[in-house]
Parts: sequence; C-alpha cells; structure tokens
Amino acid sequence: MRSEIRATVPLWINTPLEPPLPADSPVTERWRLVQKHLPPLAELLDVEIVIMNAEGYCVGGTGPYLLGVGFRMPADNALTYSLHSGQSSMVLTPGKEEVCRGCSGKGVCADVANFTGPVVIENDIVAVVQIVAFTDNQRAELLMKAEKAFELISQIIGFAWARGRDVEPLPERPHDDRFPNIIGESKTILRLKAAILKAAATTATVLIQGESGTGKELVAQAIHANSQRHTGPFVAINCGAIPESLMESELFGYEPGAFSGANSGGQKGLLEQAHKGTFFLDEVSEMPMPLQVKLLRVLQERVVRRVGGKVNHSVDIRIIAASNRNLRELVAQGAFREDLFFRLDVIPLFVPPLRERQGDIRLLVAHFLQSFSRERSCTYRVATELMHAFEAYPWPGNVRELKNFVEYGVGFCEHGVLTLDLMDSRFKTANMPPVKTEQRMPPAPPESGRDTAEYDKIIRLLERYGQHTEGKKQTAAELGISLATLYRRMGQLGLTAKKHVR
Repeated sequence: MRSEIRATVPLWINTPLEPPLPADSPVTERWRLVQKHLPPLAELLDVEIVIMNAEGYCVGGTGPYLLGVGFRMPADNALTYSLHSGQSSMVLTPGKEEVCRGCSGKGVCADVANFTGPVVIENDIVAVVQIVAFTDNQRAELLMKAEKAFELISQIIGFAWARGRDVEPLPERPHDDRFPNIIGESKTILRLKAAILKAAATTATVLIQGESGTGKELVAQAIHANSQRHTGPFVAINCGAIPESLMESELFGYEPGAFSGANSGGQKGLLEQAHKGTFFLDEVSEMPMPLQVKLLRVLQERVVRRVGGKVNHSVDIRIIAASNRNLRELVAQGAFREDLFFRLDVIPLFVPPLRERQGDIRLLVAHFLQSFSRERSCTYRVATELMHAFEAYPWPGNVRELKNFVEYGVGFCEHGVLTLDLMDSRFKTANMPPVKTEQRMPPAPPESGRDTAEYDKIIRLLERYGQHTEGKKQTAAELGISLATLYRRMGQLGLTAKKHVR
C-alpha cells in the first residue's frame, strides 16, 4: 500500500501559479536535515508525514508528500489553519470536521485520519506538522502514536533549526604551553604575558592589581609555572575569606597548646608549607594591620614564628600578592602600611578588565564552550546575535562573569545553541541588558543633533531592511560599520529591535 501511496501526486504541485522553492534557498538548506530523518520515522510509525514551514512551503514529506517538497501549499488547508490559530487538531472523519471547512482538498482527500500541530521554537511557530493515515491500519497506528510521533518530529525540527541558525564560527586558540589558562591574543594580554615571563625569570616579589574577576590568581600561577620554582608548591590564601581571628594561625601555624582547640601536635602554617615554592596572597588589602607587620618581617628576614612558639623557622619562598583595590590610595588613607606596600610593589603587574580587551571575548567563549563540551559530551555553539551582544556588553564582573553567562547558557540551551533569547533573562539579572528582544523605542530621540540624525537613520534603515539578522547586516553595511558596532550604537541610542525567526 505504501508504494501505491507514494505514486500519488499532491494536489498543490499541479497549481501553475505556485512555483517551487528555489533550490538554493536557505529554507531548503535548513530543512534538508529534517527530510533525511522523516522516511525511516514514517516507516517505523507506519504513517505518512508532511511539514509546512511558516512561509507556507512544503519542506518535508514522505509517501505522496515527498513529491511536493519545495512547493507552496494551498492557503486553505488544515496546516494553514494550525499555523494561524496555533492549535492542534485530530481529524478522524476527513471532510466533515471544522478544520476541513473551506479546504481546497475537501471531497478529494484520500486521508482516513490525520493529526496536525504547530512546532514552536523560541515563542514562534516555525513549522506545522501533519501526520497522515491513508489506510485503516495506519489510522489505528495514528490513534495510538500521534502525540509521540509529533514529539519526535518536533525534536528533529528543533535540532535542525538550531543547526540552521546564524551561528558564529568559534576561533581556535593558538597553543602555548606557557599560558594554558590565560586566554587572549589582544595587545594588552600579549603585553601582560611578556611581563609575566620577565617576572618569572626573577625572584622578586610581585604585586598584581586588577578588578575582581580578571584572573589575578591565574597570572600568579603562570609566574610560578614559568619560574625556577615550578617544581615546588604553589600555596594560595584569600585574605578576605578568612576571619581575622584565624588568619594568623593559618599563615604562621601554631605550636601544641597555643590556644583552645589547637591540634595536639601543632601545625605548620601556609607560609611554611610554601617552602621552596611560591606563596600567593590574594586580596592582600584585606589583611589586618597587626598581621601586615608580621608579614613585613617575613619579607625582610624570611623567617616565621608559629603562634605560641619561641623558635623561628626559615622559609625559602617567593611572595606574590594581589588586590582589586588601589593599594597606593589605601596607603594614603592610612588603611595599608606604606613599608609593606613598597616591599610588595617590586614588580607591579596590572590585569586589564575585559571591557578593555573585547577582542578576546570570542576566544574566551570558545575556551569555555570547549571545556563544558568535554564535561557534558556535547557540542555547544553560539548564535551570531548573542556573540555580538557579548561583545557589546561592558562585563563589570569581567572574565568570571562571562564564564558564568556561558555556563548558564550551556545549562539551559536547547539543541546545543546558545541564543540571545535564552540569555536575555541572564542579562536582565545583571541589570545591564546589551540588546533587548522586544520592540521598545525610547520616548524621545537623543538630544544632540548628531545623535538624533543617527537615530533617525538607523530607524529608517531597519524599517527598510527588516529587524532580523540579515536586515541588521544590511543596515550596518550601509552605515559603513560592523554589525557589532551597530548593536553598540543601538544600545547607546536606546534603540532595540524585535527578533523575528522565520
């Protein structure tokens, strides 16, 4: 029966005024993957399948519908009804039910039953699927399997839709064993890497300053790894994370019975544990004044005395300190010892914020996605619009915030593609949305003449070319700027545009 059915020609390809979809159409490319999976699925379920996209073209089919792929379907059938209404329907008496009213195939339809339903992706109907029975046996199968079949086809479409999106090709990071965890090839990062190597070649104390989330500890680790001490321990302590009452014993250790609850055998402090290696003091600005005095002695004499002890213990350590606050200003305010500052500030290094090296964002995103892909045994990609939003966002939390965003996207994305729609809620949580997905024009244009003219021109071009990705690309091209710059200017001018997925 199925071979006879396949020989039947769908009514709509005999309509001379409805030409087939061009072979080079992006729509054809997008749905090619779907079509590949339909025949075995139809055989398995013993049904026939036809799919219509949001523009009214047949983009997938089995049996008789295979001959109709690429042609525009009639505007008065059950699939069109589902597209406009957003509703699903089960037809058990073709030609006699509400959805059949006005159908051009009424009276000549060979169906004995069908199920029709819309496929929704990112709040848009991207296609309508109809599962058809031409025989009584197929009808029985349809009644049992319609919902499951529709779910499977929807998943296939979702996967193909994600694959067919405008997805950014992620750059490959140049391999450098010296800096496995410092990602970036911008001028500022290359200068920082060169400074790290120079610092690593010495034994001098290093002071690393930079905003939270920039990767100061990674810089300290790179100095250690490239130094002659690389075979020794790397011991780190965050001065802001340890209560003042415990910090001294953590740093210097303690002798038996030094205080209530002390280990009966005493304990080496972190400074002693770093012997022959590197000791990293993170957020050194948070160290209490009394301990600053004791740390100064360690730097001067290279000895430590445990809490409750009377014996000095020699330590061979290199000290690297870091702070997200300006230590010079703290010295001027009397909140940090000047003599300790000068002891620490022998080799000063500054880690730039992410907003000053936005050219590294793609490399960072690629690095994080590769890491998460290995963890989850899945391949993740980024939609072009989201990547442009990443590049336009100021990243107050720096690299750490970017990593958090990517991890959120990996956890909640569908079909392996991180999209702007998905991440919009995450941007809103950060209270600094780079691009809105809703149409929302500001109450008034910018005040300056130059900005007003630019504002009006962008609006006119978006109205001309459309507010989808291709329209924005054409707008950017006519303005003589990149797409990323267009997004930034739109954000600065208060312009947002609704994203249409078709």
